[in-house]
Amino acid sequence: EEDGLDETLVPVDFKENGQIRDDDIFDILVVPMKEGVTLTCFFDCCHSGTVMDLPFTYRADSDSSQMVLDKKLDFGKVFREVGDFFNKKETNAK
Repeated sequence: EEDGLDETLVPVDFKENGQIRDDDIFDILVVPMKEGVTLTCFFDCCHSGTVMDLPFTYRADSDSSQMVLDKKLDFGKVFREVGDFFNKKETNAK
C-alpha cells in the first residue's frame, strides 16, 4: 500500500471475528486463481479502491474510462507470495 497501512472490510460480525485485511483478501481470492480465470468483485469502499491489492486501479471520478497499471505495485512481492502459497500447499499435501 502506498501509505503503508492495510485496508479492511468491516463485516457485520466484526466484533466477534474482526475485520478482514486486504492482504487476506488477496491471499484467499487472488493468489489461488488459475490463469484465464475472471473474478468480479464489488466493494463499497468509499474512497479506497485498493482493498484487494491489485496491480490495476479504476477511478470512477476521473476522466479516464480505462484501468491503469499502478506503477507503485511491487510485482516481485506478488510473485513471491504466489510462489510461497503454492510451495506451502505442496508441502502440506505430502
